[in-house]
Amino acid sequence: MADLPRDQQLIAVNEQMCRIYNLLRTELTTDYVWILEDDIVPPDDVLSRLLNSFEEHVASVSAPYRSRFDGRYLVWSRERAGNAGVHQLCRPLLDRPQVEEIRGSGFGCIVLRSEVLEQRPFCLPQGETCYDVWFFRELEPHWKRFVDWTTVCQHLHNLPQPKSEITTRNLIYHITPFVTNDIWLRNVRQLLKRIDLFNGKRVIAVATGDGLIAPDQVQAAFGNHQVEIITRPNSTQLRENATFLPLLESIADPAPHTATFYAHAKGVGKDVCCLGPPLGSRYRRNAMYHELLDDWSRINELLIDSAIVGTHRRQHNENHQIYPDGQSTSPWHFAGTFFWFRNADVFSTDRWREVWQPTGWGAEAWPGRMFDFEQSACVAYDGLEDLYNPAVYFPQIEDE
Repeated sequence: MADLPRDQQLIAVNEQMCRIYNLLRTELTTDYVWILEDDIVPPDDVLSRLLNSFEEHVASVSAPYRSRFDGRYLVWSRERAGNAGVHQLCRPLLDRPQVEEIRGSGFGCIVLRSEVLEQRPFCLPQGETCYDVWFFRELEPHWKRFVDWTTVCQHLHNLPQPKSEITTRNLIYHITPFVTNDIWLRNVRQLLKRIDLFNGKRVIAVATGDGLIAPDQVQAAFGNHQVEIITRPNSTQLRENATFLPLLESIADPAPHTATFYAHAKGVGKDVCCLGPPLGSRYRRNAMYHELLDDWSRINELLIDSAIVGTHRRQHNENHQIYPDGQSTSPWHFAGTFFWFRNADVFSTDRWREVWQPTGWGAEAWPGRMFDFEQSACVAYDGLEDLYNPAVYFPQIEDE
């Protein structure tokens, strides 16, 4: 059966796997079980590395490998709604922790605590298609599940790693350059470290008015780098949302090979925090630049199936009106409002303009109004609650 076309025998194969693992459950004599499928080639020392990550309340530690169906890593952060698969993860940046907590993984190379297997029979209920997704979804939430990215395996039957068709990368960016601090300039310096990533349009919106640095001085901060400056009067109510629509309008082309990055100079209104000791606001801000701009291949892969990709994704279906202005609404958002999107998905209709709200947090709410949660991907810090806790960020990137 394993040699038959897997996509035509999916249910039958998964039912057989349940029988195999239920037989395994009757033979357990050790504290841990290592499962290694015959078409997975791991590093030679994979077992010792996986065992090294076990601690109290850890149910499983997996070695990642790419899927036979789509070529992406068979490791996920959550299930998609309606039994429509999973939100697969990309490999973390090399300076990030390589052992991370996950929702679930494939069983190709995995070590499980035996007591977890003893407590939970394998089955494939009506409507389910994948035993591994079901197993991890039903596993009690107090059990942690880890993946060790240093143990990436070769899968002899996986499809090649998918290739994105995105070739043009735009930048749209908002700056409120307060005279009272240099936080806007610290943001620009982070951006300039990666400015060559953007080979399409580079449009910078600058807020103007009392207490703000002149647009020509902001232009000078970009040096010889080619950028287009647009200006709008500063609005303490709308904040960066005052320029959000003009920025979108500046790159409103549904070109199928184009993606656009949106962000704003973050923390400019929190000069006391940002100018003081290293705090979470600084680490969070610099982490977003790092995660979204320092390895384009990761973003490129996620944009194959996802219309929009960001960091710090948060879902709140029960309360759409979570924003501080009490007006903006959406069922999910990227906290911090840094994200990439595919132009074709945004500008093929006028929806991008229709869902925009003229409210203080309208820009942050816009992704969740424009796209369903299932159309999004999160490259790092998915579901993080304590956004400003310095301890959750590694590396802790200082301003320059």
